[in-house]
Amino acid sequence: MANFVASTHQGRVILEREDGKFRLELNPAEVEAATHVVGLALRMVELPFVPESIKNTPFTVRFFPKQAFALERLDIPGSMPFRAREGDELITALQRGLGICLNEQTHGRAVPSMTPPDPQMVSDEPL
Repeated sequence: MANFVASTHQGRVILEREDGKFRLELNPAEVEAATHVVGLALRMVELPFVPESIKNTPFTVRFFPKQAFALERLDIPGSMPFRAREGDELITALQRGLGICLNEQTHGRAVPSMTPPDPQMVSDEPL
């Protein structure tokens, strides 16, 4: 089951929890920094002592009991809580959002097409 939904808006990667309660916005260049700090936090989960947080500007990951974390921005509001078992899925969603964003920048945003208009509304007279 997917817990994270990746999308884009105006050239930014939008990451949301499936329930819509938490949202994090990143520009494409920040995705790598967020991925790095989440991966580092996941590698530290088995250590006997973990710090309160680790930082990789503009992000910080705060550690909570029972292998719970929060990926937060240092510069603008936004937070994404996750558990250790959801970490790989969070990294995948970050990379998926980056791919969508880069694809839109290269090929343009895909807009769903509307249903064909009623043929009686379209004039077939020459202009």
